[in-house]
Amino acid sequence: TQLSYQWHPLLSLGVMGLTNVDDGSGLVSLSLAWSASQSASVSFGSFMSFGDDAFDPVAGFDSEYGLIPRIGYASLSWYF
Repeated sequence: TQLSYQWHPLLSLGVMGLTNVDDGSGLVSLSLAWSASQSASVSFGSFMSFGDDAFDPVAGFDSEYGLIPRIGYASLSWYF
């Protein structure tokens, strides 16, 4: 599922969610994008996972998204 909202002509917000129905794990992403000028944009975001993070050498991972760490990012795009 993905939702986005243009809060202002220069600012947009977004949220995305992925889930694995077999093991109950999931991944949620939040994002913020700002159009800084006609030739530059800045975006920020994060990825957060939930689920079992156990690993068994014989059986493998207990969940698909449980071992993914929390990640944050910033991005600058410049168009010329």
